[in-house]
Amino acid sequence: MFKNSYLFLLILFIPVFVISCSDDDQTEGSAFSENTFFNNPDLTANPEIDTVIKLLEPADQAQSTRDTGETGFDTFTYKYDEPFNHTFCWEDDNEESAHFLTITDTEGEEILRVEANGECVTSFIPEGIIEVKLHHDNKTDITFPVFISPDANQPVASEANLNTPAIDLLTGYVKYFLENFDLSGISHAQNNFTCNRSNFQNCSNIMQIINTNKCSGCIIKGANFENWDLTNADLSQSTLSNSDFTNAILKDANLEKTKCVSCTLTNTNFRGAIMGGVNLGNSAATGANFFSANMNSCSSSNVDFTQATFNGTDIAGCNFNDSDFTSATISDVFFGTSTFVGATWTNGITCESGRTGCCNQNGECLQGNSPDAG
Repeated sequence: MFKNSYLFLLILFIPVFVISCSDDDQTEGSAFSENTFFNNPDLTANPEIDTVIKLLEPADQAQSTRDTGETGFDTFTYKYDEPFNHTFCWEDDNEESAHFLTITDTEGEEILRVEANGECVTSFIPEGIIEVKLHHDNKTDITFPVFISPDANQPVASEANLNTPAIDLLTGYVKYFLENFDLSGISHAQNNFTCNRSNFQNCSNIMQIINTNKCSGCIIKGANFENWDLTNADLSQSTLSNSDFTNAILKDANLEKTKCVSCTLTNTNFRGAIMGGVNLGNSAATGANFFSANMNSCSSSNVDFTQATFNGTDIAGCNFNDSDFTSATISDVFFGTSTFVGATWTNGITCESGRTGCCNQNGECLQGNSPDAG
């Protein structure tokens, strides 16, 4: 005996693939990112219950250090505990799309191939471990997040329903992906962010961060990165305004010219981060750690730096006007030509206009806790 199972691959008006499959005997599965497979090379997914997310890059793009294939295609393995009749469908709003998916057995023999906008394909999948390969058509330089997920709402495959239209799973399934990912090694599960058509760009960019630990020049607004480990992440020149990085780790991250206006940075760890030209205006950075960070030429006016740590930090040329440094630890800091007009200093005194490079009060340059004024 073997089962029938139905799998849809749906490409919507946004650059995302949704692959879904169905069976009438579903139990709760796991969700795996590309990072999960990279950290666990022997990992196999269950085609009946597990969710897999990949980033499919074009062939001419520089390969990610955490890629599980070569540029131009991505691979992972399914383990079939029993034989399946599996049906695959791929619908794409882009009529010119030529992406395709192949499945091969342990001998390297191709079992199945389904093309974007082609006919649904049904094939007998034997018991055992098989390789799934997603192929980019290289007609564009866009990297697409690929969602592969079981869909319990689809009927069992048969001759009668082989061409059943795919349903729009974007809203519910993308929300599920973001809330249930195994993000070990890069970040912690994110439970407060809902994905939908109006904010899908956020979702796509977050997937890129999850899989590659970088998203330079991206726009991600109002996202929840609380407790995420983004060590060495490249978020340079990105817009992250109104996002929450409470207790997040951004050690040695690249945040050069990044815009994080009105962000929540409570206890965020920026140790050693590259933050030249960063804009943190109107943010709450209580207890944040800027140890050895390079923040030169930053825009940080009206920021709450209460109890924050600036030790060995380069803040030359920064605008700290109207910010609050009450009880902050400031030592061995290079002030350069930074300004603190209207700022509240570590001892509660309000900084006056006048000399740059320090907090000026009654003509005197107020220092922090034994800093090097440089």
